Amino acid sequence: MSDKKRFFTEERILSLGGFIILTAAAIISFIVDAETKTLLPYPKILVPIINTSSAIAALVYFIFPQLRLLAYIILIVQGLSTMITGYETLGVFLFTALGIFSFCNGDLRIKFRLKITVYLTLWFISLFGILPFGIARFILAMAESILFITFYFCIYKKLAKLLAPISPVLNSIPYIKINLPEPGKTVYLCDYDLNERQQKFIYDNLKLKSNYHDLSEKYFVSTSTVKKEMVDAFNKIGVTNLEELRLLFMQYDIQLDRTRSRTEDKA
Repeated sequence: MSDKKRFFTEERILSLGGFIILTAAAIISFIVDAETKTLLPYPKILVPIINTSSAIAALVYFIFPQLRLLAYIILIVQGLSTMITGYETLGVFLFTALGIFSFCNGDLRIKFRLKITVYLTLWFISLFGILPFGIARFILAMAESILFITFYFCIYKKLAKLLAPISPVLNSIPYIKINLPEPGKTVYLCDYDLNERQQKFIYDNLKLKSNYHDLSEKYFVSTSTVKKEMVDAFNKIGVTNLEELRLLFMQYDIQLDRTRSRTEDKA
């Protein structure tokens, strides 16, 4: 029941790949002049600065993978800069990656409309930044955007179908002690026989990816206390370890209570 955290997490692997390509881009931008048609002012100065700063930011994200906002900033800055400097295919990919990454992290659940509006606005602004390179490349970038979106949507739907059989299997496990709604619905942790600390531990672990050490620091308790509370929570829910807990709740939107859910929806 230990919560041993791997060093090379998905976030660190992603940041490492980003650091490598951004370092290469930074080196190249010092050697090769940027195209003069770009809307970016002083490209010979700004492009190397943007690429170098982004590479450093990717390295920081590798060291501190909990700084997810930093990853979003990198994707936005690079998406904009690559589009308006003539690398529209890479820019389209980066903006698509931004949408997929934020969706998979669950960061679009709160203030969804505002975030989508900002996201699409930045994307369209960057698309129009391609116009100085010609209308043909602008049309091609628009078409590439549609291709990328439809491709990832297709992958998402295929993965959803592959994972669908998990739901009835989980609900049929005899040792599950709680009644769960249909997959895809909201689960309120306050509805179950969990104390307030256990609810917060489970919520932070599932939603914020906090491990036992993170929880002990956040709530000013020892790691052993966190483990003890989680073991008790496992027994109440009817799972045997953290992996089963995550598997059980992966098909639901987890909330602490209905008051918080309503507040987030209004926000």
